[in-house]
Amino acid sequence: MRKIGKLHTVLAASLCFFAMGCEFNGKYVEELDWTLDAAAIETIDVETTHGSIEVAAGDVDQITIHAVKTILARTDAKAEEFSKRVTLHVTPENDVLRIYKKQPAVMNNYGVGVSYTIECPPGVALKLASTHGKIEMKGVQDQADAETTHGAITLIGGKGQIDLRTSHAPIIVQNCEGRIEAKTSHGEIRLKDAAAEGEDVFLRTTHAAVHIEDCQGNFDVQTSHGAIVGRRLSLSAPARFASTHGRIELEIDRGSAPVFAGTTHSSIALTLPKEYSGRLDASTSHGRIETDFPIPVLRSSKDSLAGPIGEGGEAIVRLRSSHGNISIQRQ
Repeated sequence: MRKIGKLHTVLAASLCFFAMGCEFNGKYVEELDWTLDAAAIETIDVETTHGSIEVAAGDVDQITIHAVKTILARTDAKAEEFSKRVTLHVTPENDVLRIYKKQPAVMNNYGVGVSYTIECPPGVALKLASTHGKIEMKGVQDQADAETTHGAITLIGGKGQIDLRTSHAPIIVQNCEGRIEAKTSHGEIRLKDAAAEGEDVFLRTTHAAVHIEDCQGNFDVQTSHGAIVGRRLSLSAPARFASTHGRIELEIDRGSAPVFAGTTHSSIALTLPKEYSGRLDASTSHGRIETDFPIPVLRSSKDSLAGPIGEGGEAIVRLRSSHGNISIQRQ
């Protein structure tokens, strides 16, 4: 069945961009569907290239897969003929459902793209991989492992081990529990409503911002040439926030764990709980340091300030900036 629509137009443009010569005048589109019993499936493993993967978890006891296969060629007839050599497979292997394609090793004068839309129960773990396509997961209540290049990743839900990797695109994560690792480059990271008490929250990007809101966990956050903004954070272990050429703004609601925040050529603004107890060690160059905590000063100069916070203690708040101001406020 041939069908022309927005999804197919975008996919065709992507295939054309990555194909040598970009001389495609023909296209063939085929749509396929599968329905399987989900009772024995613990993990869905999907691989595609030049296509998106969208998974919606809900109150269902079956797994449904809708695939859109797009073939580009010099003519419509050649595209339709070549489509027979590109096969899609939905294969249960023990407790894993594998979804993948097979195609000829030599692809001269042809472009192939496959996108998947999947519905499944929420307790199924996901392992998804694409190149040049977005990945979206909603309603998941199990582990999520997603990797793509030049495509955005969105996860709403997730529990346990969460690993998300892309490049040159954003990562958005909401309403999850467990260990979180998100890596991208030249794309922002947004994390909201993450309950990761006692678990690592490892976020990395470059040339983009990181936004964290209403989250708890063991934070290790790093970017370059981008801001780090955290609102209503709960610390359960030492936390590290580092940027180059980007400001750092943090609001800590709960916890007296150690905090390190460092940046260059920008400012740091840190808000701590009013009952926070620890030690401050702050320094900057070509900037000023301000605080509304009543800190008995152990070391003070134009660009450094050290002393106990509250009742003091072992938790160190270490702040470092160059060419930027530092502000420490009490809630």
